[in-house]
Formats: sequence, structure tokens, C-alpha cells
Amino acid sequence: MYRAARALALVLLLLVVGCGGEEPGGEPADVYRAELFPSSAVLSGSTLERLVSDQDGRLRFDGVPGQLSELEGTHVLIAGKSQAQPSGFMRWIVDAHLDQGDLVLDTRDVPVELAFRKLHVRATRSYAELAAPGAGSRAQATGGGHQSVVFHEPAFDGDDDPSTPDDQVMLTGTLQGSAKFQLGIDTDWGEIKALPSAVVDCMKQIFTGGSCDLESLVPEVKVSFAARVEASADISLAGAAFLDYTREVTLPAIELPEFWIGPLGFFPAIELVGTIEGEASSRFDLSTKASVGLELDVHASNKKGVKLTPPNAWFEASSPAVTATLKANGAVSFGPRLRLLLYKVMGPRAGLRLFTELDADMSRNPCWALEAGLRAEYGFYIGLPVPIIGDITLASFSDQLELFRKTVATGGCQALSGGDPASPTAGEPSAAAFAAPDFVPWSRAYAGVLDRHPNQAVGAAIAWSQATATVDGRFLLSSADGRALLKVTPDGTPVWARRYLATEPWLESGSAEMLPGRVVHAKDGTVFVLAHPYSVLKVAASGQLHWAKRFEQTAGRSWLRFTDAVATSDGGLLAVAARDDEAVLANDAALWLVRLDAHGEVVWSKTLAAGGRRVVPRAVIRHGTGFTIAGSAYSPSSARWQAFAARVAGDGSTLWVRSVAATRCDAVEYGSHFHAGLATPDDDLVLAGALSFAGDNTLTLKLKPSGELAWSRAERTPVAAHLGPSIGSIVALPTSGYLVAGTYSGDLNAEDVFIAALDSIGRSQWVRAHGAANVPDTIHHDNDNFPSLVLTRDGGALVVAHSNGLLDAGLWGFKVFAKDGQIAFASSTTAQSRDLTLEQAPACLDLVAESWLESDEPAGVAPLALTSESVAISVTQQAP
Repeated sequence: MYRAARALALVLLLLVVGCGGEEPGGEPADVYRAELFPSSAVLSGSTLERLVSDQDGRLRFDGVPGQLSELEGTHVLIAGKSQAQPSGFMRWIVDAHLDQGDLVLDTRDVPVELAFRKLHVRATRSYAELAAPGAGSRAQATGGGHQSVVFHEPAFDGDDDPSTPDDQVMLTGTLQGSAKFQLGIDTDWGEIKALPSAVVDCMKQIFTGGSCDLESLVPEVKVSFAARVEASADISLAGAAFLDYTREVTLPAIELPEFWIGPLGFFPAIELVGTIEGEASSRFDLSTKASVGLELDVHASNKKGVKLTPPNAWFEASSPAVTATLKANGAVSFGPRLRLLLYKVMGPRAGLRLFTELDADMSRNPCWALEAGLRAEYGFYIGLPVPIIGDITLASFSDQLELFRKTVATGGCQALSGGDPASPTAGEPSAAAFAAPDFVPWSRAYAGVLDRHPNQAVGAAIAWSQATATVDGRFLLSSADGRALLKVTPDGTPVWARRYLATEPWLESGSAEMLPGRVVHAKDGTVFVLAHPYSVLKVAASGQLHWAKRFEQTAGRSWLRFTDAVATSDGGLLAVAARDDEAVLANDAALWLVRLDAHGEVVWSKTLAAGGRRVVPRAVIRHGTGFTIAGSAYSPSSARWQAFAARVAGDGSTLWVRSVAATRCDAVEYGSHFHAGLATPDDDLVLAGALSFAGDNTLTLKLKPSGELAWSRAERTPVAAHLGPSIGSIVALPTSGYLVAGTYSGDLNAEDVFIAALDSIGRSQWVRAHGAANVPDTIHHDNDNFPSLVLTRDGGALVVAHSNGLLDAGLWGFKVFAKDGQIAFASSTTAQSRDLTLEQAPACLDLVAESWLESDEPAGVAPLALTSESVAISVTQQAP
């Protein structure tokens, strides 16, 4: 085997395919000069005919081919195309064994310098049309025989209906062009005649899980890639959005004809890539045409890095057409990227992107400006996992250059009509909108959404409701006890309701029902949904399920679940839960923090244990580069709940933990709970919840970034027969202070939703209760509880709560003026509003620094099979 490989190497050393001349077509001929190491072997045609399969690098041959009967001293196999592996390969032999008489080789892809002692390759190819006939599912012929790529890609679509433009942002257009490239690969080991034993030993370490500095052992490898790419595009971006969004667009690659130089197989392809993004905005529509071109020359070396010759580019744009209303921000970049892969594994890439960016603001003159330009991009592509490629500098470069940017047009915005469905709703109100809201308050109760009505004590209950603004200006309503997600318009009209069911019953409950509780806005316009038991879903704005995953955790008790989550800067989320692997037997639980990436894969997982207490988180707040988790912990020894806040860094490491020690100032201790919180612009933390002792009192306090107490406030009802208020939700007002919502337990234990405005140190300015009145006991309980609220751009506060007073086990949503909480209910309903008075409670608070046990914990997550079905929702209206 050794002798055969050496002989083949001598032949290859003399082989020259072209010497820099030109082929009849006018392009330079391919050049190939090479010498293989004796430890490398090019598989013959007869050997490849006996290759049965190639699965994840495991090669199985029919019997033992004669060429492979002796593998001693052979480390690298080079193969042309075969039926089992049409792309060919260049692999390192990791292991060899016989299986029922068949030769089985475990192999891994390697770079060229481990196979060739010397290599000099040059190739030039031209593609007159960007999309060759029949290539790419979206390519179609246009006039004059040219091929164009037609694209129609939504950034998001709130109802999966392209005919309703006010809940979507859509990119449409055509693209055509041409490409040409010249590739060069060079490496030379000099006087070294055989692959050094140090390299062989290093490779063995790498493939057995060890580490080794391969970079220092191999010679320089130089790759040159000169490309000329031209494109003409007709792009349109239109729609309406109300939250920030970013979506990467990659259309199916257009595979170009492969070519082989010696035993090296090259597979060129055109990728059509782009990004659609925008900030919170209203309706806009832009279209533009441009012709662009780029000449790029990149030289990369694993020893000397990357050298880029300043690109030569050209850009011509026609006059665009733009309409915009109020405030609109939308951007699109799109263009072709040429990649050239050796054996479909790795290789250089280069391309261009045409971009247009619209920025509109009614307060400016001119209202809108459209900028356009051209970006160049280049880098190295890795198509398959290559274990050692991380040690090769050649694979690490990737960059973008902005070559042109100019304002191509400006103009005036159109005013929204009074009944325009795209009027701004989701998002923070301005001070002017807060002071003078312009909408009619409404109230609607929805039947068929809840699995059950929560009747637990409001302080310690694992119960909540949530209203979440969506990118299309609408709202998702959810609940800890919800059986479905409900999407409503800004006036409360249902858009859709959808439940998600497991294909197999849950072990914990014997039911396939999934309870979608928490909703988190994702960067790409979709939402993450945290569901019980221990699941996370990715759901489109239309309710369509992208994927679902289940964590391998026991959830035998209701408080063992995900309770809150917050988006992270990398497009993922941090979720918090109570976790106990012995849930059926134990009554304690640790705080579980699990950080997920945008695809639901675990980045890290940690627990914080508080010495045998049951730790139940209820809120996670992102601020700075870290997070704060707030909730309460139950101590069996004192039979009392105690509020806590734990601040962690971005990697989950604990910075500090603080617990609340609260008395009535006469040594009688309260139970305490944190239910909600927010970060202030100066990185302080405001937390809200309840103090409990023979009734409930509100609790708000402010913590400095170090965990020290800045101020605290507790308020109670002056009515002795009432159990009082407990805060469950808090938002910052655009002027100063805060708006809170919670449950107020009043006459005969009837529960109402209360809303209160607090000043900057937690003192109530006004308090209003809303809920059912005079509900006979024979019908159902008079319980309207566990509300949350979200501010709207038009100066409103959208409140969602549970209702067992307006309707049995329903979800209740209503919108009031944020400045005063006012709403007038219809006389035909049982709903009513009333003013409340709160007074300062005699509470003495201390913060206690604690050291909780931190540990890294495994978090197994697996794909979850779910079915989705629509839910029929009946609506009861309480206000005009």
C-alpha cells in the first residue's frame, strides 16, 4: 500500500493540466501541480465501486478492496465521486475494523496540507446568468432569455393571509446577474518528504478528544479568491410593524456545475441571502431598482491572515417609490453570494448586498428619507463539521464592507385616517399620548380560554395572566391556567385562539393538554412560549408552530414549572422555574435558571438552592449584561414565605442574593412575596409584590445595583373587613412613577382587579378596582384576580385577568386610560368600577444578604411532537 501511494505521488508530481495558457473559450486553463505524501492515497475507480455507504464519515466497503488490504502507514484517503458519495472526500482514517467481512473505516474531513506535500491549483469559471435554467426552485425565465430569481418572503405575517397587509412586512422582488471567479490554492512542505510523526500524533490526540496545536506543525496554506459579481434587483418592502424585528433570509442555493481538477472536486453555488429588519413603526411601502457590481480580491493564509485588495464596485439606483405614515423604519439588504466548496466541505465565499433603509418620522421635515447602498462580504465557508478546523486560521475570517451609502430620496409622510387599522398600539406611550389618550376604553370577557380558574391565595399562588404586544400591533393573552393562546386586536376583538396538544399524554397528569403560560417576543418577529409541563415553543405571529421542545424534568406539583422568561441579546431567552427532581416526595425546590439560544438549545443551566426551602421564582428582569430573578421562598421550619431577589451575570454566576425580613414593627413577622419587577435606566431595580399577615398589603421597593435598599413602601386597606391588595404587575409610566395592577380581596372574600398609580417612591396616587358585582353564590364565585398590564402607544393600559364573576372560568381583557384607570361599563353587565383608598402599612423592612448554593445542572431538552387546533371563543362585552 505504501509503495503504491508513493508511486502515485510521483506521477502526480509530473502531472500538469495546463500551464497558464488559455482554453479555446478564452478563459485561462486550469492548473494543477501536486505531490502527495506517501501517507495519502487516491482511491481507484474499482475501489470506489465497492464503497457501499458513507454515513457521518463511516465508510463501508463491500468486502476488503485490494487497494485497501494493507492500510499501515496510510492516514489520508482522497476520493473522486462515487455512487455512495457523489461529492468525493479527503479524509483522515481514525479507525479501521471488519464487520461481517466488510471493511469499515471511521474517517474525518481534513484540510489539504495534511494530504499534499506540494499543491498548486488555479481555476477560473464564469457564469453568465445568476440562475441557470432549472436551478433553484424560485428561478424563472424573464424577457430576452435571461434568468431571474423571484422572491416573496415575509418578515412576519400575523394571520398567514397575504391579502391583509396591516399585520405583516413582506419583501418581494426579482434578482438577476452574473458571476466570475478565479481560485488559487498553494501549500509546500519544503524539504519534508513524509508527513511528520508529530503531526500524526497530534491528529490522534484531536480525534480522541485531546488538544493539540496543529497550527504550529503545518506549513503555510494560501488561498486566493478573486470574484466579480454583478446583479440587478427590483425590490419592494411593505407592511406595518409595531415592535423591533430582524429576520435572516436565505433562499435555496443555486447549485452551479461542479468541476474536478486532478482528484480535487469543487462545487460552486450561488446563495441568495438577505436581512429584513425594522424598528417599531407604522405602515410603510418602498420599492427601488438598482444595478450593482463588485470586484473583490482576497488572499488568505493560515499563517499571515487575510489581505483584501480594496474592492472595485459600482452602484446605480433609479428613483424609488415610497409611502410612509407617522413613524416608519424598515430596511432590507439582499444579494447573491458565490461560494466555492472543496468536496462540499469548505472553501471561500464572496458576494454583495444591495441595501435600502427607510427612516420616517412625522415630526421631521422632510418626514422620510431613503438611503441605499452596497455592501461587500467575503469569508470562508464550512459546510460540514470538521473537528480540527477550529485550529486553522484560514477558516476564521468573515467580514462585510460598506462600499456605498447615499440618500436617494426624501419626501412627506401620509397621515393615518381615523379608522386606520394600522394605528399604533403596541409600544410605549409618549408623555403627550399619556396625558391626552385618544381611544374608547373597552372590556371583553373570553370563554373557552382557561383550563380552570385559579382560586389560590393571591400571595403564594403559582398563578398569573399576561398580555404581550406582538410585532403586528396586536396582543397575545395568556395565563398560567390557560389552555390556549388568544390573539386580539387593539380593541379586543379575537383574531385567533389556538391550543397545542401533545401526541402522547403527559406522565404527570395523564392528559395531553399543554398550558401555554408565558410569552416572550423574539427578535425575528415570532414569540417564545413557555408552557407547562416544562416546555418551550416557538410560535409565528399567525399562531403557527415552528418547533417545540420538552425538558426532561419531573413536574409532579403545580409550582414545578417555568414561571417567567426574558429575551436575551443573542436572540434566545433566559427561563426560570422551580426545579426538584424528587418532586413527588419532597416539598422543597431550587431556583432553576436555563439559558436557551434562538433554536431552543441549552446554552447553560444552573440551580440556586436556599437550604431546604421551596424557592419559587415569579419574575426575571434583564438589565445591564445580567439578570435579576425575584420571587419567594417557603421555609417549613417557620411556615412562612420570604421574598428574595437574586442577581446573576450573563453566564449565570451569582452576584448577590437578598431576602426580605419584614415585621409590623412590633416583632410580628409578615410573609413576603415578589411578583413583578422592572429595571430603571440607571440600572436600579424596582420590585413589587405583597406582605401577608391576616390579609395582604402592597409591597414596592427599590434596590441599587449592589443589592442595597434605596426605599420601600407597603400599603394596606383601611377597611378592617377586607383582606386587602396584592400587586402582581408593574410598568414604568412615561412621566414619572409606576402603574401597578393586582388582586384586591374585599367584601365576603370577593376579589376584584385593582389598578393604582404610584409615585417615584411607591406611594399610591389613585387606586381603582374593577370587577363583577352582586354575583349570587349559587352561580359561581365572585373572583376576578391575578391581573397584569401592558401600556399602549395611545396612552392606554391593557389589562388581562382571570374572571369567575363576569363569566365562569374566563379570561378578561379591558383597556383603560393609563393616566387615571377610568372605564365606563355597560349597564347591562355585572361589571363595575369603584375608587379605593390605601394607607401606609406599619412595616419595618430589612434586606438580608444570603449565600445560596450554586451548581451547574444538566438540562436535557428534546424535540416535542405537538398538534395544534383552533379554539372557539365566545366573547361577552362589558363596555362600549
